Amino acid sequence: MGDANAYQAPSNSRGLIRGALGKPWLSVSNLHTDRLKGVNLEAYRGEILGVYGLAGAGRTRLCQTLFGLETVTGGEIRVGHREYHPSSPVKAISRGIAYLTEERKKDGFIPQMSSYANATLPVLKKFRSGGFVSHGAARQAASELLGKMNTRGSLDGPIKALSGGNQQKVLLARVIAQNADLVLLDEPTKGVDIGAKADIYRIIHQLADKGCCVIVVSSEEEELLDVADNITVFRHGKCDGVIVPAKELKPADLRKAAWEHAEP
Repeated sequence: MGDANAYQAPSNSRGLIRGALGKPWLSVSNLHTDRLKGVNLEAYRGEILGVYGLAGAGRTRLCQTLFGLETVTGGEIRVGHREYHPSSPVKAISRGIAYLTEERKKDGFIPQMSSYANATLPVLKKFRSGGFVSHGAARQAASELLGKMNTRGSLDGPIKALSGGNQQKVLLARVIAQNADLVLLDEPTKGVDIGAKADIYRIIHQLADKGCCVIVVSSEEEELLDVADNITVFRHGKCDGVIVPAKELKPADLRKAAWEHAEP
């Protein structure tokens, strides 16, 4: 985990050619869970792969499965060219996977905890010395990250007091602090204003530019077309592995692909 900084993104990374990116960093073959009925896809370091589909199509379940929150019943997952058997978030983090949940208020943060503590929660061991956590060091690290993201609000106050956009930036700071190689972002701009969206798009591109493999799940067609390099579509728990450059698609194409084989 954490060797993404050594990666040099291709100069055409926002119009990238998949064949120039080497071997897939994430490979999912015939993945089955209670809700997923056969998922196939590949994603590369330096790539932003958009995932589209109707509600309940399996997009969120894919992220949850990769992060160890769902039980795999069949198929194969490879992360970083090695087999990966997800079993818990702890294992996922140890394999260099970070996950931004769709439901930030329900699953994303601890409401009464400070913003800086929420931002550094998965990496507190980095700030441990002599058996104790240096909250000053953790706060400084969070301050630097959040400052670069134009985050407003108190670092020391409870995160629940922040606006939706600033709460989301705190959770994105957590993703960045993990120095993950595979980043799963489920509806990353849900419930945020236009200004925060622009900041979040910039952060997503920066993650890919430094070599992360980024998966973006979104129900907004225009958003995926703007932020993703390539897009795949889920239909009632399945993904056939067909991936199309975003620049070749229009919103109507995504809607048609999602509805074409949808169950009545």
